[in-house]
Amino acid sequence: MEEYLERRRAWTDLETELALADIPAEEKWRRRQDAWSERPEIRRAIAAATAIVEAGGAQERVIEAAGFLVAHANAEPDADWHMAVGARTLAARAPRFEEWPRVMMQLDAGRTFAPNGQSMAREIDAFFERMAANAADPAVRALARYYVAVGLMRSANGFWSQPGVREARRQRALEAAAGLSAGVEHEPFAPAQEPGSSFASVPPTLAAAEADLLHGIRHATVGGALSEMVGRRLDGSEDRLSAYAGRVVLIDFWATGCRRCAVERPALRELVAELPVDRFTLLGISVDEAPEAVIELGRDESVPWTNWHAGPASDLARRWYVRDLPTYVLVDREGVILARTDGLTDAFTSLIRRTVAAVR
Repeated sequence: MEEYLERRRAWTDLETELALADIPAEEKWRRRQDAWSERPEIRRAIAAATAIVEAGGAQERVIEAAGFLVAHANAEPDADWHMAVGARTLAARAPRFEEWPRVMMQLDAGRTFAPNGQSMAREIDAFFERMAANAADPAVRALARYYVAVGLMRSANGFWSQPGVREARRQRALEAAAGLSAGVEHEPFAPAQEPGSSFASVPPTLAAAEADLLHGIRHATVGGALSEMVGRRLDGSEDRLSAYAGRVVLIDFWATGCRRCAVERPALRELVAELPVDRFTLLGISVDEAPEAVIELGRDESVPWTNWHAGPASDLARRWYVRDLPTYVLVDREGVILARTDGLTDAFTSLIRRTVAAVR
């Protein structure tokens, strides 16, 4: 484990150096590809950590190995099993573990969902459910309940979910979320961030997390009714989603550094050129650090649709639970969310066209 972590730190430092380098984008991409070939191999480290956990022994060493599995196994085959083993070990060996906010956030990041909304991380789901019911610490129970609701919310967004199944999941998510912070409202929700960290904004307390989650389930999940959104255009002027009432709206959360966003921009241009402006609006919401990056991109290539700038740590990105880029949200003319996905698949673009064609 130690060898892997040392090599990973060196590789991460190289990635950071590349991100800050003042070199052309193509050269940066080439060097990043070369760097990826030097990534440390993790499977031996996971096997070692699993062996330590299964053998037991010194408390400190077992806790270290369990934490390693939770933090680093998420990109590997059987990630669900390895991460759940680590989490169950922490619960058994250190029930008063102070890092539960970070551990649960890492577990949630390790979950994936099939296109029909079915969870592909049953072991992690089961762990959250057990902790929500049985954890001795009420704040830990509330955290686990939060992630039970998040899993149901994400499941409800499955593109191929059946409408009845989708709505049942959404209602179960609401039930799990409502009142989860009772008695522990002011307990911290988020793990302590490293100085200068810029990962997506998270609510500071369990009460704030509950409020954001309820908003997300009601107003940012498929089947929910969109609430008013207020944003800033690139020129700094205020804009509102209600300004596009009566039209089908495709919301695109994106960033200039997102490679998939760049790959899909030509398809977005085709949609904008094809669909009538009185029935369809594409609203881009940039989560770049600063709007200047988007403005500069607009000088180099055509981006013929409205763009807001929100930033990676904005309330807008947080309350919409934006974790992947791009994130597309299709809203019908009545303000009901029809679909939410991370790619312009043929099925999704077909749904966009059918929805616009139905507007009279």
